[in-house]
Amino acid sequence: KPGLVDQIDAGAHQDMDYSLMCRSIHALHPHFVALAQLGYQEKLPTSEEMRRLGLEAEREMLLATNNVNTHKGALFAMGLVLIAAAHNYYIYGVIQEQPLRTAICRLASDFPAPKGTHGDAVRRQYNVGGALAQAAAGYPDLFDNWLPYLRQLKGDTFAAHKTLLYIMTKLDDTNVLHRKGAQVASKVKEEARALLSNFSEAELIKLNQQYIKENISPGGSADMLSLTFLLNAILS
Repeated sequence: KPGLVDQIDAGAHQDMDYSLMCRSIHALHPHFVALAQLGYQEKLPTSEEMRRLGLEAEREMLLATNNVNTHKGALFAMGLVLIAAAHNYYIYGVIQEQPLRTAICRLASDFPAPKGTHGDAVRRQYNVGGALAQAAAGYPDLFDNWLPYLRQLKGDTFAAHKTLLYIMTKLDDTNVLHRKGAQVASKVKEEARALLSNFSEAELIKLNQQYIKENISPGGSADMLSLTFLLNAILS
């Protein structure tokens, strides 16, 4: 994965590795269960209820990682979708795309815009939507583009890598913008597009080595990849 932590290397990260990411995931697991249980009721929960459970999960994550932010973005996005999915399952007995999208919009619209964070600074400086805006819109790119793209690659050994690259061509990644600015963020989109059009494992490895040297980590795209996997699993 270009610039990201995997089992081979830590990508462009000096403060985390595969082992740390695994500890974070294990720490978050029971909290994802709790978030799903919060959604499994007739009424959608309030933003305060969601925020309370989310902050508990974040505290456990930071405790497990010695205060390294491994999955804060994924916690927000996946937690929101799990709540919406559990609510839909409670109401309909199945999880359907359109009611799920509607519930995600309603849940996200209740959240106040974050202030004073890196993401907030990036949104203001570069006039991009960010994680909350994507959620409030119901993740249109995810449902309309990224999920269908992943599904059409069924059986492809590099389906996950190609889907990540596809997301990187589209997403205004606040992680890249924060680290490197708009010019590099635009270059990342172009490089992902070029690799996708002529994909090879060797070129993927080269791009990873380049991003390690240049300190580029498309973490927002990684969050959206994880969310794409989740939706692929729960939507028939």
